[in-house]
Amino acid sequence: MRKQWTKAERISLSMLDRLLTTQGTRPMYCPDIVDSPDALFLIGGEKVAIECRYVTSENLMKFMGRFPKKDSVYEVVLPREPHLWVKDAIEDKNRKIEKYMANTGSTEAWLLLHSSPYHSILTNGDNDTITRTLLTVGTYLVKHHFTRIWFAELSNSSSELIEIFGPGIAKPSLDWDEYVATFTPDYPHDTYWFSPTTVQENDEVGKHTNINLNNLGGKPIGLQPLDPKYKLDYSYLSDPERHAGKSLTYRFYDNKPDY
Repeated sequence: MRKQWTKAERISLSMLDRLLTTQGTRPMYCPDIVDSPDALFLIGGEKVAIECRYVTSENLMKFMGRFPKKDSVYEVVLPREPHLWVKDAIEDKNRKIEKYMANTGSTEAWLLLHSSPYHSILTNGDNDTITRTLLTVGTYLVKHHFTRIWFAELSNSSSELIEIFGPGIAKPSLDWDEYVATFTPDYPHDTYWFSPTTVQENDEVGKHTNINLNNLGGKPIGLQPLDPKYKLDYSYLSDPERHAGKSLTYRFYDNKPDY
C-alpha cells in the first residue's frame, strides 16, 4: 500500500476540489485513503471513492520505459486517439470498482483521469473542440460503473479540469471516421522529442546536462494506432529533409516522467 499520492494525483485532486467548491459542493478529504482507491471525498454526507489514472497511448507508455540509450534525443510520432486512451483507462480501473467501494463504504465511484506535464492531451488549437468531444466519446466505448469521469490537463502550458461523463453530460454524436476525415490526407498525430537524461548538479552552475541536439537519435519512431482498422505508413520519416525550416520542441526527462 502506498503512503502518499504522486505529484500528478495531488495536483489533479486539488483541481477537482477547487472546481467542486466553486460549484457549491465543497468536498472533504479522508487523509487515511491514498490507495485502492486513490482518494475518498466526503460530499454532502456521502462517501465518494476517487480513483486516478494517467491517460495517454499505452504504446507511448511502454516505449518511454525502454529508451535504448541515455542522453540521446528520440523523436516519436504518436497517433492522436484520445477516445481510445480514455477507453483503455476505464477498462483498467472499472474491474476494481467493487474493491474501491468495499474498502471505503462509498456509495459511488468517480474516475479522475489526468495527463502529465510532459504529454498534453488538449491541443488549445483548431482541433481542440474535437479532442474534447473524443474524450467524452471514450467514456461510452466500454460499459462501466463510474458515476462521473473527469479529465485534468496538466501540461506545462495550461491546466484545466473538465467533466467528460456524468449527469448532464450529453452523449456525443461525433463519429471517429468523420474525425479522421477532417485531417485528410494525414491521420491525426503529434510529434514529440524525448530524451532520458542524467542531470548533474554543480555548485557553481546548478543542475545541468549535456545532450547533442545535432543527433536526433537515429531513425524516428512511429507508433501505430490503437485502432486496429488503421495501419500507418511511416516511410516518410526516413526523408532527411523533412525537418528543414521547422522548429523542434524537446521534452527532457530525468529518468522517467512523474506519473
